[in-house]
Amino acid sequence: MENFALLLVVAETALLLVAVFAIVFVLRRMRRRLAVPPGADDAAPFAPASAPTGGWAEIARHFPAGHGPAEPIARRATIAIGAVRWKNCVDFAAGAIGLRMTVKVPLLGALGRPPVEIPWSEIFDDGPERLYWAEARALTIGRPPIARIVVTADVAAALRRRGHLAA
Repeated sequence: MENFALLLVVAETALLLVAVFAIVFVLRRMRRRLAVPPGADDAAPFAPASAPTGGWAEIARHFPAGHGPAEPIARRATIAIGAVRWKNCVDFAAGAIGLRMTVKVPLLGALGRPPVEIPWSEIFDDGPERLYWAEARALTIGRPPIARIVVTADVAAALRRRGHLAA
């Protein structure tokens, strides 16, 4: 009986160690995926202090859509704004003032998300990114940063062809 109790304690300790290692592995992977530089503030380990945290509502508050003509760039595009992924439901258009984005979810409409028009002077290319395992570009909106948008490579290429993103 004494050997059984010792075996049980060893098994529980081993299981606890496996759980701790699994949690550490997941946390490290999340930290790497969110691109937190080493030595960043440990009070907020998964978001650098300078990272923009705004979403669609924050962008809409700063940049409501205008009513002028706009040239369509992409329909039903996939983007990420912060942690939210908008898959196959965002339309892009290039207006004289800026980039117009509209949410159009099939059967549900805009889901309460008003169209936005971000001035070209407020869009900054942050470099390559991945979105659903595909090449994409990260864009920072505003100075100081309001939000970070990740657009697919084809949307970024369309913007670049029109002269709105640096090559």
